[in-house]
Amino acid sequence: MSIDKLHEIVPKLRHIRDKTHFHIDRKAVEAPKEVWKDADISGNELTRALYDAAALIAKIKQETYGGELQQLVAYDGSDVHQIVKAYMMFLETNNKE
Repeated sequence: MSIDKLHEIVPKLRHIRDKTHFHIDRKAVEAPKEVWKDADISGNELTRALYDAAALIAKIKQETYGGELQQLVAYDGSDVHQIVKAYMMFLETNNKE
């Protein structure tokens, strides 16, 4: 884990956040891939940063509260269909007038 690497990616992620989530830019809405391209973040770099951030948070939690170090495990996405189906059922149930 490298704090320096996390510091390097923060401005890139902030660019994406600002253009696509908080300070939504009209051009970004029409071409979201361009926002990611402009940020210059590879999929591998993003994945590594997410795992590093999760490891850092897990270590802080362990140091603060004790217990076992909890790490992320590999996720295969096999439950995505069930999650989406449950979400759609929730929407149908809760959006009735």
